[in-house]
Amino acid sequence: MMTTSELTEKYKVSRQTINNWVRNSEIPAPKEKKGHQNAWTPEQIEVIDNKIGQKNKLGGNLIPVDTKLCIKNRRYLGSKQKMLEFIDEIVSEKTNDVHSVADIFAGTGVVADLFNKQGKKVIVNDILTSNYISYQTWFGNESVDSKKIQEKVLELNNENGLSGYITENFGNKYFSLDNAKKIDAIREKIELYDDINNREKPGIQYLSSRLRTHIYSLLSFVGWILVFHQVFSQHKDCFLLR
Repeated sequence: MMTTSELTEKYKVSRQTINNWVRNSEIPAPKEKKGHQNAWTPEQIEVIDNKIGQKNKLGGNLIPVDTKLCIKNRRYLGSKQKMLEFIDEIVSEKTNDVHSVADIFAGTGVVADLFNKQGKKVIVNDILTSNYISYQTWFGNESVDSKKIQEKVLELNNENGLSGYITENFGNKYFSLDNAKKIDAIREKIELYDDINNREKPGIQYLSSRLRTHIYSLLSFVGWILVFHQVFSQHKDCFLLR
């Protein structure tokens, strides 16, 4: 049997990656202990071997490109995603005839999204510009040319990486070096688009929001805890979700 520390050393993955695999039922959870650490049986290690082999065959991409983008994708300290059912129950029990909801300092926006999907008018705000752009994406009233956005997403996903601001400042820190270069390439390409008119401006914000959302999922830390991992969750490669 192997401990979790031995697994991370053998496969060059983070504990977070292993925990995510267990949480998503992609590998069986350990049931035994070796000292104070979880112990992994030969059968479990074989499953991990197969998963690593699958990752290599797919060029590092274990997430289907057709995976849909969701507002809850962002990793954000204090997200209310796990409390949505509770919030919905309380509001239903304690209030009547609600037609509008204000989500103050909305963060990821998952609470506003809950009520927006119920047909209620939502008002959202936050002091972070990145969140403001995200809200325009998910809650804006302007129309978006979906076909054009899909075409842009495919184009951006085929971009080769280049060194830029993200690479120089965050490569091999918050992101793996390859992902940092891909993010730089996508950011630069978005800024160069000149076939988006003013009416379609939310489309550009939509693309930027997709990138920001995926950046959060690639981070090697959560929220404001600046702990630099020596081993990244590199089994997530950078691409935009549709």
